[in-house]
Amino acid sequence: MKRLKLFSSVVLFIISMTFNSSCSKDDKEDDIDTTPISLYVGDQKEIQGAKSLSSANDFIAVTKDNTIEGFHVGKTRISVNNSKSIDITVKSIHNLYDDPVCNWGCTMNEVRQKQTQGKYSSRSDNDALIYENAGGASFIMYSFNNGSLKSVGVIVSTNHLSQFTDYLLDRFLMTTVYYGKDTYFAGIDGSSMEIAKTFVMMEVYNVDYMIALYTPVSKTPTRSAQDTSYTDEIIKEIKNRLQL
Repeated sequence: MKRLKLFSSVVLFIISMTFNSSCSKDDKEDDIDTTPISLYVGDQKEIQGAKSLSSANDFIAVTKDNTIEGFHVGKTRISVNNSKSIDITVKSIHNLYDDPVCNWGCTMNEVRQKQTQGKYSSRSDNDALIYENAGGASFIMYSFNNGSLKSVGVIVSTNHLSQFTDYLLDRFLMTTVYYGKDTYFAGIDGSSMEIAKTFVMMEVYNVDYMIALYTPVSKTPTRSAQDTSYTDEIIKEIKNRLQL
């Protein structure tokens, strides 16, 4: 009888400890704040109560232990302890001009609706939309092929060289590219070519201007939008239209 009472007491104790432990764990989970977070590139934020974090897009935000860090401009979601999630928005303090419309294949009307910065230029035609004095950009030119967006050219004064570089670094994974005697600053808006959508290439055109060319990332090895001959062709078109 005494043994039965002792056994019953032990069982009740184990059940009690298990229940309390479960409640304690649930309470800690409930304490995690899932309010959306806004960060600037380079900023960090600790998540209290987080034992593990994972980012849905490491190009935008990275995680280490219980800390989130803004990596590039964009929006993503962070998983906390594999049970909760937090929406993350990463912004930049370097906003030389509004990000151009890079919805590749979209129509002129779609670009007109979304490009609200700058003055519409009379030099626009059926193949190109041109905007003047768009923030820190002297010109933004959208080029179309059969009515579909194929590239965006942005002209910026060399007076903004440092700010322009920071602007691109906050939005693209950039590197220096050497081609013959020419040097380019180029990058993609993703951690790899497989997931990136936009390729950007910046060059100093002369003592007055720099040109940034945005094109879609090519998924095939044949006709690549990143081929120098192809990008040179588009840049030549931009220079001729804008009479640079």
